[in-house]
Amino acid sequence: MRILGVTGGIGSGKSSVLRLIESKNITKIKSDEIVNNLLLEDFKVIKFCKINFDIHIDKCLKKFPINKQKLANILFNDLEALNKFEKFIWPIAFQQVKKDIVKDNITIIEASKLYEAGWDKLCDFVLTVEANREICISRTIKRSNLSRSDILMRMKNQSSSKYRRNLSDFIIDNNFSYSELEKKVKYFSKNNLINL
Repeated sequence: MRILGVTGGIGSGKSSVLRLIESKNITKIKSDEIVNNLLLEDFKVIKFCKINFDIHIDKCLKKFPINKQKLANILFNDLEALNKFEKFIWPIAFQQVKKDIVKDNITIIEASKLYEAGWDKLCDFVLTVEANREICISRTIKRSNLSRSDILMRMKNQSSSKYRRNLSDFIIDNNFSYSELEKKVKYFSKNNLINL
């Protein structure tokens, strides 16, 4: 069993790297999906959000009982609220991540705040995906409905590339084309993970 952590800032290309690593012997765990499921299903999490952030159950949204947009607006505009939420959610999510790890498989854990959440302690090694700020902003605008100011606010609440780089075992520079990223991921996988 080997566990790889994949981290990087918003728009850096973590999800693209995950898509490019394909094998039947790989289990992929995405932090956003874990948290989304907790917001959907975990009564303790829903209650915590309602009490601490004045979040109501949004019956108009079929996917999530918590109004995620309202929650995001609160968290990304209030550092104290964000810290409170992360301190609460990370240990719960950590337990779910441990449950999702498949023995005798390679597991990839993808999280933008892998180190801050302490999930790197589960990993045998960590890969950081990097791109310059303007490229990350452009990619995020194309794939989401976030404004530039929303993206900058989220970036402000994430660790610097230097912080992640100093802690990581491997770095992938994703400042270029998708085909270039594909080559880098294949090279990384063949030398460090699996034969693709």
